[in-house]
Amino acid sequence: MKILEQLFLNFLETSLTGTIFILIVLCIFKIFNKQINARIKHILCFWVLLRILVPINPYIDISFAHILRSYDNVKETQEYNDREFKGVPYDNALKSNDILKSDEIEKNNNIYLENNLTNSDGVKEYNNSVNILYISTLIWSLGVVIVGLVFNMSVIKFKIFSKSAEKINNNEIEQYMYSLIKNKNLKRNIPIYICNGMNSPCIIGIIKPKIYLPQYILKLDKETIRHVLLHEFMHYKRRDLYINFLSGILLAFHWFNPLVWIFIGKMKIYRECACDLSVLEILGEDSSIDYGMTIINLSKIFFDKNNLNVGLEFKGNNKMRERIEMIKRFKGGSYKITLATALGCMLVTTVLFTTGIKVNALNLDNEGKGNNQIDTEKVTQTNIDDKHEFLIDSDTKIYNDIDRLNNVFGENFKLPDFTLETLPRMKELIKIDDNKNAVKIFFYNKDYDINKDSFTLQIFNGDVLEGLTGVEKSTFNERIQLDKLSLDYKFNIEENFDNIDGLYGKCITTTIVDDDFERIRKYYSWNDGDLCYCIKYYQLTKTNGEITDENSISLDNIKRIVESFKNLDELNNIDYKFNMKNQQKAGILRDIYDKEDLIYASDILGFNPNMPLQINGEPIEFAELSVTTDSNVDENNINYEMYNCYSYNENSILLFTQSRHDILNKYTNAKSKGYFYDNDKVSVESIKIDNKDILRYSKYYDNGNNSDLRDAGYMWENDGIYYSVTISNTDGYHDEIVKEFIDSNPIE
Repeated sequence: MKILEQLFLNFLETSLTGTIFILIVLCIFKIFNKQINARIKHILCFWVLLRILVPINPYIDISFAHILRSYDNVKETQEYNDREFKGVPYDNALKSNDILKSDEIEKNNNIYLENNLTNSDGVKEYNNSVNILYISTLIWSLGVVIVGLVFNMSVIKFKIFSKSAEKINNNEIEQYMYSLIKNKNLKRNIPIYICNGMNSPCIIGIIKPKIYLPQYILKLDKETIRHVLLHEFMHYKRRDLYINFLSGILLAFHWFNPLVWIFIGKMKIYRECACDLSVLEILGEDSSIDYGMTIINLSKIFFDKNNLNVGLEFKGNNKMRERIEMIKRFKGGSYKITLATALGCMLVTTVLFTTGIKVNALNLDNEGKGNNQIDTEKVTQTNIDDKHEFLIDSDTKIYNDIDRLNNVFGENFKLPDFTLETLPRMKELIKIDDNKNAVKIFFYNKDYDINKDSFTLQIFNGDVLEGLTGVEKSTFNERIQLDKLSLDYKFNIEENFDNIDGLYGKCITTTIVDDDFERIRKYYSWNDGDLCYCIKYYQLTKTNGEITDENSISLDNIKRIVESFKNLDELNNIDYKFNMKNQQKAGILRDIYDKEDLIYASDILGFNPNMPLQINGEPIEFAELSVTTDSNVDENNINYEMYNCYSYNENSILLFTQSRHDILNKYTNAKSKGYFYDNDKVSVESIKIDNKDILRYSKYYDNGNNSDLRDAGYMWENDGIYYSVTISNTDGYHDEIVKEFIDSNPIE
C-alpha cells in the first residue's frame, strides 16, 4: 500500500505542476492565436502531455495539504543547515535528489514518532493524516480503474461492432491508398474496411492500424473520398494514434483534474487542425476550398447520425469552426517550423522538464518548537475545508426548510417545542464574518404582530458576546444600506442582572444609537454543547424620541420556552417542516444560494437555469425560485420561474427571469401581434442580439424629475424556455447588457 500511496502523491505533484503549465500554454494560445499555427500548438501540447504523464518532478518546494502535514518524509527531506535529523546524521538521512529509500523512510518515521508524537493529540493527528492519505489513495486508485474500464469497454464495443465490417473491394480506392504509402516511403499497408452504422471515418489500432469508412462514404464523389483517405492516412503518418493512446492513459491517472480533461479536448482539436494542415500541404493551396467544403459537408452528415464513440472523441461546433477558420487562412508552406519557433519549443521543453511542484505530504520541520511539540492546525468551523461554498454569499440568507438550514449551518441545533401562541415564520442564516454564521428564527403570532408575544431565536458557535455583537451589527448594517443611515452609530453590549430561577444562563442587553434612532434589546442566552442560544425577549425602538415599537415576554415564559428545547426529530408540538402548499401560496419556493439550491430549482423548473453570477461587472444580488403570477395554487395550476436580480447603478436594477411557461402569454402575444398589455398597451420591436431574435420594448413613466427614464425590457425564447430581462429606471436600451445574459450558461 505504501508504494501505491507514493505513486498517488507523485501523480498529485505532476497534476499540480501540469495545471500551471496547462493554464500558461492555453493563455499563450489565446493571446497569440493567429500567430501560432495548429502544428506548433499540438507539439507544445504533446510536451505538456508527456510532462504530466511522467510522475517524476524536479521540485519547486512549496507546502500543500495541511491535513497530511505530519507525514512529510514519505515524500521529501529538508536541509537542516545547523542541525541533524533527530538523531540520524544528515549525510545518512539525505540521498541524491532528496529522495529517501524505503528502509530509511521507515526508520526516519519511527524516530519522528518517538521524538514528536509523545502526546495523545500528536498521535491522533498523525493517525488522521495517514488515514486521509490512505483513503485518498484508494479513491484515486478506484477512479483510475473505472476510467480505464470505460475506455477499454469503448474499444471492446467497437471491436464487436466492427466484426461485421467488410474489407473494401474497390480497385481505385486501394490503388490511391497504395500510392500514398509508396510516396511517403512507408512499408506498412493499411487495410480499409466498410462498416455499416458508423458515424464518421476513423483509423484504429496502434500495432495493426485499419481505416474504417461508413457505407455512405462510397456514395460520395471521388475527390471527397480521396480527401477522407488522405486525412486518415496523415493521422497514421503523424503518429496521432500513439498520442491518442497516451491521452487515454493521462486521463486515467489524472481523472480528478478537470483541467486535464479540458486540455485533452483542446489537444484533440489542435491535432485535427494539424492533420488538416498536413493534408493541405500535399493538396496545395488551390485545393484548400475544396477540402474545406469536404469537411463542412461531412460534418453535416456526422451530426445528423447517431454517434458511436471510439476511445477519445471531442466533437462540436467550436471544433468544426476552428478547423474551417484554419483552412481559410492556409498558405503554402505556412505550417513549416522556423528556427525561432524551434528554439521557442526547445525553451518551453526545457522549462517543462526542469520545473515542478512538491507536495509536502508531511512536514517534519518543527524547528523552534521543542522536542515534544508538533506543528498542528486544529480543524474548526472556520477552517476553509469545512466552509460551506456559496454561489451567492448574502449577509442574510432566508431558508424555508429547517432541515436545509440545519445542513448549511453545519451543526445540529435544537429548537423550542413551546412558543406561546407564536409560530416560526422566518428562518435566516446570518453572516457574522467570512468564516462564521448564525441561525436566526423569527416567531410571530398568526397576525404577524411583532408587538405581541413575538421573539427571535439566534444560534451560533462560540462566545455569546462576540457572536451576538456580530449578529446585531450584521443585521443593522443591512438596515443602514437600505435606509441610508449613518455609519457612525454607537453599539454597546453588556450583561445585566436579570435572572431566571432554575436556569444556568446569562441575560444580555444590546443598545444601538444613531442620530435620531435608538434600539434596546434584551436576550437570554445559554450554552448547549458547542452552541450558544439567545432568545430576544424584550425590544424597545425609538425614532426621533418617540417609541415606534415595544415588545416583551415575561421571564417565566422564557423559562418555559428554554425548557422545551429538543432535537429536530423529537419535536411534537411545533411544526418547523417545509410546507410546499404554503410556500406556493407565498409565491417564493426557495432562495438560491448554492449548487444544491440550483439542483432543486432545476428539478422544479424542468431545465438547468442559466446562472450568471456577475453582469456588467456587478455581482448578483439574489436569486429566487418563484411561482409565476398567473398560477392558481388552489386549482393546482402552478408554474415556476427563476428570478435573478442584479444592481445596474445607484437607481437601477436588472431583473432576469426564465421559465418553461410563457407567463400570461406575454411573449407569444408580443411576437404575433407586436404588442402586449401591462396595464397599458406596450409595443415591441424585433431585433437581433448575438444572432438571436429578441423582442425589445420600453415603458416610459413620469417620476416627477426626469421624463426620459423608463423600464427597458427584452424577451426571447430558446429551446422551449422563455427568458426576459428588465432594466428599471434607465435612460435607454442597453443591448450589450442583455448580450451577457444571452451568452450565460448553467453552472455545472
